[in-house]
Amino acid sequence: GSADVVFNCSSARWYSLERASVVDAGDWAQVAGQTNVPGAVAGTLMLTDTNSPGGERFYRVRVRLP
Repeated sequence: GSADVVFNCSSARWYSLERASVVDAGDWAQVAGQTNVPGAVAGTLMLTDTNSPGGERFYRVRVRLP
């Protein structure tokens, strides 16, 4: 399946989507094709995990300056 993560953003930042099967295990992995995505001028961004493996998944968004 797939999972969409929608959030407020800034066009002055870049965003990367990461996933893990356990929140506190520290094994966060970048979602392919969803790294260093520039923020949208409109102020809302959607990042999608198109290859979400089965089972429970947790997502987080990393933010950085370009």
